[in-house]
Amino acid sequence: MNEEITFDTVKSERGFDNLVYDGHRYRNYRNSTSTDRIVWRCCVRGCNAKAQTTKGTMKGLVLGQHNHEPDSAQRTVEKRMNELKESVNSKSNAKDLIRISKSGLTGTELAKYPQENAVRSLIWRKKRRLVACTNENEQGRQRFVVPDELKQMLEVERRGEMRARIERELDILFSQKVAEEVEQVFDETSRGAVMERLLAMITD
Repeated sequence: MNEEITFDTVKSERGFDNLVYDGHRYRNYRNSTSTDRIVWRCCVRGCNAKAQTTKGTMKGLVLGQHNHEPDSAQRTVEKRMNELKESVNSKSNAKDLIRISKSGLTGTELAKYPQENAVRSLIWRKKRRLVACTNENEQGRQRFVVPDELKQMLEVERRGEMRARIERELDILFSQKVAEEVEQVFDETSRGAVMERLLAMITD
């Protein structure tokens, strides 16, 4: 097939993107370093048929012939399982998720659908990971408390940086020839007062 086509996608068991078209599934095989092409290979062991897409798109070509029949029913079930995994949250009801996932499937597709106990186990594992991740993030936020001493050190350092910056800016101001009249008005005492006033305004 040499016509440009649009592929569908599913996730593999390990979470990698696979391409799907006309009942066949392809895994990532090679990314070209000199062009923007990505080559995919049929997931069936021993089949050398490949697909080619352009980076950033799902459009491309099928290259070569498959040495086996397509399995559209299996591809549909894989898509439904992907959708089920994506819909799991910490409050999910396994029975409802499975019912929704199976709805509308043909007899052939239902025959390829995983056993209900296996799907329930998958949902439970996903929920457990989600809860563990949520708890870990919450504990991390609770553990990360900045000590008062460190806060004070950071504040002193910040004020020191502010003071140094103002000093540099005042040096520029009082060194310019156009500021000669200003220098006559602002002596060293008034210069210090100006700096303190500016620092107070910035840090308020």
